[in-house]
Amino acid sequence: MKKRFDTRKVKKLSPGARYGELYFYFREAEQMIASNFPDAQRHGRRLKRKVENLYAQWFGQSGQNIYGPRASLWAAG
Repeated sequence: MKKRFDTRKVKKLSPGARYGELYFYFREAEQMIASNFPDAQRHGRRLKRKVENLYAQWFGQSGQNIYGPRASLWAAG
């Protein structure tokens, strides 16, 4: 039996655990999309879209800024 994706439970986690859960469900969605069953493919596409949107909301800005300051330091040096 597969774990059901519950946004409310994931929101309560710390950022590290939240990232891990999103990664887990992203991989599950990829496997469902690769399946031969149309219902699983459809559910996988929906799940992947939901996980990607949540990732963009929670980690989008900080994920893009991780390399910003170091790149500017290297350019100055």
